[in-house]
Amino acid sequence: MHSKRQGFVYFKDSGIIFQSHFLHIPFDNTIAKVTPNYTRTFIDFVRSKPLKFNRIVANYKNNNISVEVVSKIYDANK
Repeated sequence: MHSKRQGFVYFKDSGIIFQSHFLHIPFDNTIAKVTPNYTRTFIDFVRSKPLKFNRIVANYKNNNISVEVVSKIYDANK
């Protein structure tokens, strides 16, 4: 669960990304008004590959972050 650096695992067959400490989203998918740079960098990386995913599972918190929620997070402070 922990490493010296932040990380994530992409499960291609199920379309799930498990990530640790990049996205801190409450269970109700409330979007904060400010998005940290490391969160935007993570989303940029996922989009640049492109990794096709249905949901993101967050370590310790929300286990159902959808593609739509990821887009809202990214656009929160544009």
